[in-house]
Amino acid sequence: MYSSFFRRAAQDCAVAANLIAGEPVTVTPTSVVPNFQAAPSKALKPFTILADYTDFPLTAVSPWAQGRNKMPQGVSRQGNDTKGVISSQPAFTFTQRDLPFPIRQKYQITNCLGEIFEVVDVRYDGYAFTRCEVVRLGKPSTENRIIEATEAAKASW
Repeated sequence: MYSSFFRRAAQDCAVAANLIAGEPVTVTPTSVVPNFQAAPSKALKPFTILADYTDFPLTAVSPWAQGRNKMPQGVSRQGNDTKGVISSQPAFTFTQRDLPFPIRQKYQITNCLGEIFEVVDVRYDGYAFTRCEVVRLGKPSTENRIIEATEAAKASW
């Protein structure tokens, strides 16, 4: 009894958080064949949903750090460079009850700016949220968008 009450309350709070901090994104399901690039799925259709985008900093290295033992593994300093190193982990958070089906690895997410991300890890909190850690693939080139628009226009004639 208590768990269902708290679960319902968490889901209601999740909806409010998505309405405040969420942005519309398009999730494109993909089918994966070993040794080939993921392709859009024919069985599942893309859908648009509100998601909260976060970009958590993982590592920050001061440009003034001296010595090898103060630098993280894999980071080297050459000469007198004064650049800092910052790495981050972008992620999208979805409300579970708004998802039409579970999100899986290799699905692609396109935000409102046209940037494309690929899901690398999916974590469920068990109550209300699904957190997808992603890798930024970039934006499609303008040439591809012009070609796609031209082909779509030809198909509609």
